[in-house]
Amino acid sequence: MDQITLNKLVRTLKVQFVLFFILPLFLFVLGEFSTYDLGVYVNDAGKTAYYLQTFTVLFTMISVPLALKAFHWILTNKVDKTNEMKAIRSYKALSAIRLIILQLATLSGLIVYYTTQNNIGGFCALIAITATLFCVPSKNKAQQELAVATESNESESIERNKDE
Repeated sequence: MDQITLNKLVRTLKVQFVLFFILPLFLFVLGEFSTYDLGVYVNDAGKTAYYLQTFTVLFTMISVPLALKAFHWILTNKVDKTNEMKAIRSYKALSAIRLIILQLATLSGLIVYYTTQNNIGGFCALIAITATLFCVPSKNKAQQELAVATESNESESIERNKDE
C-alpha cells in the first residue's frame, strides 16, 4: 500500500473522529448551561420517560457491539480487496458508518438524559463515547486492518481456485 494514500486515509479518519465529538459537546453545553427547562418528561404521569430510557438502553446495547464487531467482520468478509482503491474507499465508508452508529447512540443517550433528568441516558451516552475510543484511527491500525482483510480474501480466492 502506498504511504501517501495511507497517510491521506488516516488524516481523513482523524478528521471524522474529531468531528464526532462536536455535536455531543454542543448538546452537552446546551443542556448544562441552558436557561430553559429541558426536563420535559421529569414528572410525566405516563410511561413516556420509561419507554425513552428503555429504548436508549436497548439501542446502546445493540449499536456498540454492532459498531465494533460488525465493522471487523464486514471488513474481513465482505470488502473486495482485489482493487486497493476500492478497499480504501470501503474502509473509509465503513469507518464513517461505525462513527454514525455510535453518534446516534451518544445523541440519543444525551437527549434522554436531559429530557427525563435521569442518569440512564447519561450512562448510555458515556458507554457509546467509551466505545468510540476503541475506534481511534492510526496508521498502524489502518494498515493492519487492511492487511488482515487482504490476507483473508487472498486465502479465500486460493481455496476457490483449488476447488475449481
